[in-house]
Amino acid sequence: MDIPTTVRRRTIIVNARGMLIEGDLTLPEEASIMVVMFGGLENARYEESFLQLAGALAAENIATLIIDPYTPEEWAHEDHAGDVYERVARLGTRMVAAVDGLVDDSDIGGCRLGLLGRELGAAASVKVATARPSRIHAIVSVSGRPDLAGQQTLLQLRTPTLLVVGEHDHIVLDANRHAANLMKGRYQLAVIPSGTHRLDHSPYSERVARLASDWYHEHLGHIPG
Repeated sequence: MDIPTTVRRRTIIVNARGMLIEGDLTLPEEASIMVVMFGGLENARYEESFLQLAGALAAENIATLIIDPYTPEEWAHEDHAGDVYERVARLGTRMVAAVDGLVDDSDIGGCRLGLLGRELGAAASVKVATARPSRIHAIVSVSGRPDLAGQQTLLQLRTPTLLVVGEHDHIVLDANRHAANLMKGRYQLAVIPSGTHRLDHSPYSERVARLASDWYHEHLGHIPG
């Protein structure tokens, strides 16, 4: 799907409580919805699959910001074998700071915000939404592990959450079912037939983009109050 010509793209610097991190902004001219996209195991800004998803959302008049939550120096020291709950907590704290920093950008400050997280980014998205419920109005998890946000955080979550999982991604599917059972707010578990862990790749990526776009338009198109 081609990005409309009435789209601006630029790299922005986000001040996350004094730590300057980068993000790639795709902004359709008439967009009033912004989705902050990030992973958790690696920098998603240069991944073709994330770029394609951003393009598909832009075609639906949804702005996206693919954000790199850490500086290059921090990535170099990130302990990928460390305690997963500590890593989720660290990522969640950084992304809360990043969301707070977005209000300073003239193109973003007025947009209604949603999150899209993959892998550990899904758990961090839950933490951000519970910490900033007045700012985050929808979450989409793609092949994510929202269960790693922890039981208490999931019980507090009220943000509408879409969980997209491949049918054959058995461990992640079980983890998402467990997380969904703890959610008190609105949620939907969308299981992609024949899907594996890499749902952001063809032939599943278009289905994921459509599910995400519909979810964001439903929950970000009008914010009560």
